[in-house]
Amino acid sequence: DSTYALYAASKIYGLKCLCFTFDNGFLSEYAKRNIENATAAAGVDHVFYRVDRGLLLRLYRLFLSKCGNPCPVCMRYLEASPHLMAKAFRVPLVIGGWGARISYLSIVPELYEGGDVDFFRNVVRGEHLEKEVSLPWHAWRDPSGEIVKDLYRIRFVRAGLRRLFGLSWDLVPFVVPSIGLFDFLEVPYATLRQVIEVEMGWKKPPEQFEHMDCLLHEIPFYVHTLKFPELTAGTLYRSGLVRLGEITRSEALEAEYNELRNPPGEPQALGPFLQEIGMSHDDFLSSVQDWRVLERFRPKH
Repeated sequence: DSTYALYAASKIYGLKCLCFTFDNGFLSEYAKRNIENATAAAGVDHVFYRVDRGLLLRLYRLFLSKCGNPCPVCMRYLEASPHLMAKAFRVPLVIGGWGARISYLSIVPELYEGGDVDFFRNVVRGEHLEKEVSLPWHAWRDPSGEIVKDLYRIRFVRAGLRRLFGLSWDLVPFVVPSIGLFDFLEVPYATLRQVIEVEMGWKKPPEQFEHMDCLLHEIPFYVHTLKFPELTAGTLYRSGLVRLGEITRSEALEAEYNELRNPPGEPQALGPFLQEIGMSHDDFLSSVQDWRVLERFRPKH
């Protein structure tokens, strides 16, 4: 999705792009090669941002222990850091390969929690590492929503302050609007794949799953099956493909039945990951069973 977003921004709309990747320390070699190929094909600069690995591992353990889900850690950094990078390089717009049409997990609150800053803050509040995670706080709650509608008002106020008081650009709040490309473009999956393979040098790894960029990608889907045994690791993925018209409901159900009859078992990455974050297998199982714990840390509106 992000590779196609770069293709559209650079080759269709002719924008001058600075590419950004949050590296959680578990990027696959396929992902790294695809990034190199895509940025070379588009002729753009690229920045990797990597958080201290020890801090990330402590955050993964904390989020698994308290809410049974490690993914909000990366999601918070993915939401916050591009906007900080845009501010640092004076980039006026953030474009990403996301959108409601393809964010099928976001409609399942029992399983999914994104990078909401209030949720993140509620989980780390009172913990020893709270003071170590300053970056995730420094982002507007929803750069693509309420902030955007106030953008012109903020620009007007900023311009007025600069004229009246001579404040420098860096002292006045800077808001970077963002666009999820797939809220606006509807590209058939087959077309998208063909374009990024031919135009951007993108290559798919042998395994048949979507998030091949992260070596931990199978763990959260396995967690879904522990919370709800009626699900397989691919249920929500296939349901998204059905809604996109990429496969039929009958094809999805057949794949579901096959996976239920022959469950793949624990992901290979789980054991090494638990060892690295210092969590026992029993503690992991007890932490991820209850889907209701996510609700405890969500802001009450």
